[in-house]
Amino acid sequence: MSDILLAQVSLPGCIYPMQAVQLPDGSRGATVRSICLALSLDYPGQYQRIRRTPSLMEALHTITLDTTGGPQEADVLPGWCITIWLAGIQLKRLPASKRALIRFVQQKVVLLIENAFTSRKAAPSAPASEPPPGVVNQIREGFSLLTESFIRLATEHQDLEERVTTLEGGPARHAMIAFSPQRLAHLYLLARQLRASQGLPIGETLAGLADHFEVEDISDLPDSAWPAVLTWFDSLR
Repeated sequence: MSDILLAQVSLPGCIYPMQAVQLPDGSRGATVRSICLALSLDYPGQYQRIRRTPSLMEALHTITLDTTGGPQEADVLPGWCITIWLAGIQLKRLPASKRALIRFVQQKVVLLIENAFTSRKAAPSAPASEPPPGVVNQIREGFSLLTESFIRLATEHQDLEERVTTLEGGPARHAMIAFSPQRLAHLYLLARQLRASQGLPIGETLAGLADHFEVEDISDLPDSAWPAVLTWFDSLR
């Protein structure tokens, strides 16, 4: 528990903050309960939706936090996975103000979580010179490239495992496999690249993908649809 870092993230127009979490392995996310509280979402219903979605459930971390009332368990989703989760919410049924807030969090949650921890500075015992802005930007770009490379490697590794699964279990079994967290992470990466090149909001891209394949949630897509998903992204470039 001592290796877990916490940070409060204030959201515009929200009474309650989002609870950002840095896990012992360095990965960052936020507690599902705090996001539901901040966005006025039904926590039991959203938690059950996550549990019913294998790819989201696989990415879910359960941690134990020290509180004034004693140790309590909390469920944490990685930042990129929060974007995928919120993309599955039916915004048409919600008031306009709530839709705007959910879209804001969906598009900014990764940056908000990262800033919550990078902005925390320990007081130095002696004055220290700050690195030039150019060096800081290079470090950030390098970290971003490293993250993208990791996602690509994880996806390639999964492709190899699924080829073996297909040979062992046959095409019918393979078609029933839902998107894994690696696939969802790759989807987020593709949507982020479109935002960088064309300015398309990540949330709108993922919602458009769900509409195109006529699914309520992109995590409902079967793994057999992956080639068609890549073709859909290529058509937007």
